[in-house]
Amino acid sequence: MPALSTYSIKGLPDWLRGLQAAMQAQQACILVTLVKAQGSVPREVGARMLVSEQGSIGTIGGGHLEWQAIQRAQTLLGQHQAMNCLESFSLGPQLDQCCGGVATLYYESYPTTQVTWLKTVLQRWQQGLTTTLSAYPHRWPHNGRGRTVLTVTPRQAAIELIEQTPGEFYLVECLGPPQFKLVLFGAGHVAQALVQILRLLACHIIWVDSRAALFPELASEQEASIDCRVTPPAAFAATQVPAHSFCLIMTHEHSLDLEICAHLLARSDLAYVGLIGSATKAARFRKRLSEQGLSAEQVANLVCPIGVSGIQAKQPAAIAIGVAAQLLQLHAAGCAALGEHAYAS
Repeated sequence: MPALSTYSIKGLPDWLRGLQAAMQAQQACILVTLVKAQGSVPREVGARMLVSEQGSIGTIGGGHLEWQAIQRAQTLLGQHQAMNCLESFSLGPQLDQCCGGVATLYYESYPTTQVTWLKTVLQRWQQGLTTTLSAYPHRWPHNGRGRTVLTVTPRQAAIELIEQTPGEFYLVECLGPPQFKLVLFGAGHVAQALVQILRLLACHIIWVDSRAALFPELASEQEASIDCRVTPPAAFAATQVPAHSFCLIMTHEHSLDLEICAHLLARSDLAYVGLIGSATKAARFRKRLSEQGLSAEQVANLVCPIGVSGIQAKQPAAIAIGVAAQLLQLHAAGCAALGEHAYAS
């Protein structure tokens, strides 16, 4: 069976793509993961960085912590053996960083051979599926492939492991395609600026416009999780928007915006329906949507104007920053409610 190419898989994080490339090139590397955070630290649990002799991919927060982690990883690489270890840093006393918290890093050494869990993750990712993995660093001091593929959710896995061995330390995580899905109607200036921002994050974007010439080159890059749909936006809104999506409407015609709004607001399974425009536009749209038969509750789900408050600038990039911030806030709130950030220990 030929090796699975990561270039055909959209939405892969750089570190995962880099790990697969290193394995295919038979280059040893170290995966550094932030597995425990106490107090104020520069990144969240689950942040990671891949280190090889050629350099590093990803970030665990920059600064002195990251510099020390790279030096430690390079030392492990120089030992030419698969050795995993945990290391804790007190950011204030040890590293003279103002954060003041304690960060625990897990160093996983990967030799120049393929690993089963990586193949499983990539194959399932390509199918649109997530994979739950567990690691117990203390049990595998000399095994660079010490991860177990589980068949349950991260939260359930964490509960079971803690019940089986209370007091022990585990890392449980879920790797898979971005669960943050945005359907973006319109490819004008603000939409293009917004995509430039969100493509740097774990966000799957379905970008809809009937004008193919407006889609920039970035939209065709394999590493970006962007699907361009050259199709009439209203028809797409009526039948093809995935459930639980965040939806943004910013086409070139108000009549088209209204038609899309009507289709989306008639549904009850979308995370967000936002319309670019002023308070005046919002009032007119709500009146017309009500006249078309939508209920008061459905009309109330329309977010317009969009974006966080306090940004007065009207340049496309400024509007895009405000909208991106609002989307991230709402997505984070939804994840917290569902417990999706349950990297467990």
